[in-house]
Amino acid sequence: MHGYLALQWPRLFALFYLQCFDKVLSVVALPSVEACFGGTLSVPCHCSVPPWTVRTTVSLRWSVETEDGNNKCILYKTSVVLKKNPSYEHRVSLDPRTSVLLIANATLADEQTYVCSIKRENTCRKSVTAKIYAPFQIEIVANPKPIPLTEDASKIATCKVRHSYPFPHIYWYKDGNLTTNALTREKLSKLPSGFYDVNSTLHYHLGRSDIASTFHCKAVYELPSGTKSAESKRVCPTLHYPPETLELKIETPRGEIKERDTVTLVCYTLANPMPTFTFRTNALSRDGSMEMVTSGVYKQSLMIPGIGQEQSGAYECQAQYGGKTLVSPAVYIHVQSVDPLLIVPSGPLNLMVGDNVIVTCRTTGSGPVNFFWTKGHARVSDGTNLKLDHVNLDTAGQYSCIAYLVASQNISKTQSIDIRVFGLGVVSLIMFLLGTLILMLTVIVCTKRYRQLSRSPRSTNGGRIFLLLKDPDKIESTSCSSQSAEDVVHVSSL
Repeated sequence: MHGYLALQWPRLFALFYLQCFDKVLSVVALPSVEACFGGTLSVPCHCSVPPWTVRTTVSLRWSVETEDGNNKCILYKTSVVLKKNPSYEHRVSLDPRTSVLLIANATLADEQTYVCSIKRENTCRKSVTAKIYAPFQIEIVANPKPIPLTEDASKIATCKVRHSYPFPHIYWYKDGNLTTNALTREKLSKLPSGFYDVNSTLHYHLGRSDIASTFHCKAVYELPSGTKSAESKRVCPTLHYPPETLELKIETPRGEIKERDTVTLVCYTLANPMPTFTFRTNALSRDGSMEMVTSGVYKQSLMIPGIGQEQSGAYECQAQYGGKTLVSPAVYIHVQSVDPLLIVPSGPLNLMVGDNVIVTCRTTGSGPVNFFWTKGHARVSDGTNLKLDHVNLDTAGQYSCIAYLVASQNISKTQSIDIRVFGLGVVSLIMFLLGTLILMLTVIVCTKRYRQLSRSPRSTNGGRIFLLLKDPDKIESTSCSSQSAEDVVHVSSL
């Protein structure tokens, strides 16, 4: 110890002199520097010389401290000479503008204490500590096995740091927060190259609240300028846990359920692995007891296509897990519907002009029902009855009865009836009167002709007269014929 102080006393004296007396010659050097492995190490040693010493000869010497306390010169420079240590020949250089020592391709062996010595009338020495760091690789490996929920801490993941320098510290995070109650086990390996491999395994007591939790690790090492770190990706462990509660929900449709809708029920629970689900309902049983639903079941859902009024009732789901059965609260399905309509009298309905008729529409539904009648797009009557007084030809047509739920007008049923009206209209009446007049004129003409023929001598053999209706549907088309033994007389009208 005393020998070491004897060697160092000139250095201590120079430091005392420089700091206490007007700083005739000062050397500014950082107490420590750092460099990345494989990069360039820069060790500064800046000298400030007052004007009155400008012509004084200066020598610069860079050396490293050895384990035995001696200094090993790696570079020496004067105004005319530059010498390098052979072991540093191709890596060491000096910045031409300053006294900064540059060491290329920095290795772990370059992590030493460097001594800068500037000699003039006074000699100044300043030590600079160099730190080397190496970028490392970090990897997290999650536990591949399912983790059951137990009272013991389980293995979550292993954090692997490769080729690190210096030795890193590993921290674990859960959902982005530093864990404080975790158990970690670390294994450190120093490689022949001087780098470190570190494995840190996290053990943690998981609960049901950790189902979606994520874990990651962070490696940190200290450098003179601060800390450098790297984080792993996040992993989510696979947990095995039984269901605690079941909830049955109507997934589709949203809102009211109408006849012929496709209804989907889903049984929700938190479990891994998922249990086996079954569904039951009292909609199809005569005594109201719950019966198993066998069709439309897929995993945890039940699909009822084209649901009908008869499928209204209570539904529930069950989950079987580890020999136990869990039952959900019942969900009630109320199918909104209107039953088929009955029209009395039934159609088609044949009427004569001037008739009176009342047509009644009847039905029931899942709730109170309202009625109205339409003809074409026009609304002609409200209520169950369609009353038609003194019908005419314009009354004929197709009438529709629409029945809808009071609570929801879009749930409805429609039934139509054809009404036919027979009789004479105004035009037909005119044609009828005209035809009757023609017939009467024809009869008069035929009668007169008959009398004339009766007085004729040729009528002694007896004669016959005929009123012929050429077309029974057209009274205006007639002919009158008179026939005797000798001749035939025809009388035609129009």
